[in-house]
This record gives sequence, structure tokens and C-alpha cells, in this order.
Amino acid sequence: MATSQPSSPSADSPRLILSNASLRNNAFDCDALSLHYRLSTPTDGTSKLQHVTQISRWDAHLGREILVAEWAKKAFKNDQLKMCSEVRSSGEAEFVPVNDVLRKTTSTIFSVVRTFTANNGKHYTWKADPISMKLYCEDNKQEVASYHQPHLVFSHREAYIELFYGYEDIIDYRCDMCHCRENSQGE
Repeated sequence: MATSQPSSPSADSPRLILSNASLRNNAFDCDALSLHYRLSTPTDGTSKLQHVTQISRWDAHLGREILVAEWAKKAFKNDQLKMCSEVRSSGEAEFVPVNDVLRKTTSTIFSVVRTFTANNGKHYTWKADPISMKLYCEDNKQEVASYHQPHLVFSHREAYIELFYGYEDIIDYRCDMCHCRENSQGE
């Protein structure tokens, strides 16, 4: 029987460091784990109310970035998400309403709770408020990831996502979750 690892923060926890404060155009890097993600939102003169953010991951075996997901922000409609690993009956990944993938279970002025089922079949919940965001595996109630905001005033610290035991199966979903944080703050 496998034992679960503690999910408490430690100096040894891997961290995805964000290159800047934007979640529309950013990079998430953890050299120790060879994880490199890029969020890219084209600014080709299109309205900021409607755009598609692409989330890609560097694949060392292929020697190139591969598309992980796309987030289509719509001005007067529900946002849509396409997880490229989720191939539908048509043979291609399709855009689906964000609320179908990341179900909002609780929402107040100060917090949002969303749940999703990852490609490993486990259920996850992320809880976001103005100062924190944490991802939990509902199957064992353990924290899987935690977003840490940057410190700019007293001590300079870049924003980062701390990863805990259990993140390995859902790393692509976790990056989408962080993009979701930005979009949920406007709700």
C-alpha cells in the first residue's frame, strides 16, 4: 500500500517561477524538474474583451513547444477552454464552456471555489481569494499546489506556484488553473 507524502510547504518543494505579473503573457519555469510553460495571448489589434490565450509546454524529447490548452475569452458569452489532451469523438480537441470543465461550486465577492476532474480520473478543487489560491485533491484532501503572490515592497520575491506530492499527473491542468485565477478575479 502506497503512503502519501505530506503536502506541507518546504524549501524542497518544487516551484514554477513566473517570469512577470501577467497571466496573459508569461512563462512558468522550474529548471530542477525541466518544466517550462508559456502563456501567450496575441495582441494583433483584437479587442481585449475577446482573445485566445495559448498555453504551451516545452517537450525536450520533441525539441519544441507543444500546445497544452487554449482559453478563449469572450466579451458577452461564457469563456471556453480546449484541453489539447482531451480528444473528442471527432478526433480533435474541442472548445467547451469553461464552466463545464472548471465547475464553480462557490462564489462570493471575495472568493471562488471551482472543481474539475483531471485526466487521471481524480477530482480536484481549487480555492481562490484575493491573496491566495490553493489546489486540493478531493480523493485524499491533500494540497497539490499553492500560488504565492510576488512581494514587491519589503523583500523582492517573484510570484511562483509551489508544487506538492501528487501534482505530477495533472501538471497541464494546474497551469490552466492559474490562468483561470486571473479570469475569476473579474467575476
